[in-house]
Amino acid sequence: MCIHGNPSGVDNTCSTQGKGVVFQRPDHQKPSLVKSLWNFPELPLLLVNTKQAKSTTVELGKVQRLKNAHPKVVGSILEAIDSVTRSANEIIDDIDSEKEESLRRIGELMSINHGLLSSLGVSHPRP
Repeated sequence: MCIHGNPSGVDNTCSTQGKGVVFQRPDHQKPSLVKSLWNFPELPLLLVNTKQAKSTTVELGKVQRLKNAHPKVVGSILEAIDSVTRSANEIIDDIDSEKEESLRRIGELMSINHGLLSSLGVSHPRP
């Protein structure tokens, strides 16, 4: 049996629809916003299983504690993550033009996002 405390729906949506999604949960009192990216292009991505089990609840708790201790700093980091996501979404929406350049820019954004997640303490130690 698998029990989720407060699931996002991202895994299920991606698995059943086979496309990327944009996920937002601006307010935990309201339902999540999950927008399917129906024109999501094929991208040369490599996913690696680090075999490092993590609990989403524990990881979110770490971020919440950090945010409670440093609200302005963590708020700025979360806003930066939002900006990275929006920038990547814009590139994906227009990826047909200059695909190689688009892939390079998406890669840069992924590296930036990894750094931001690392600063929150929720990234794997090896990039």
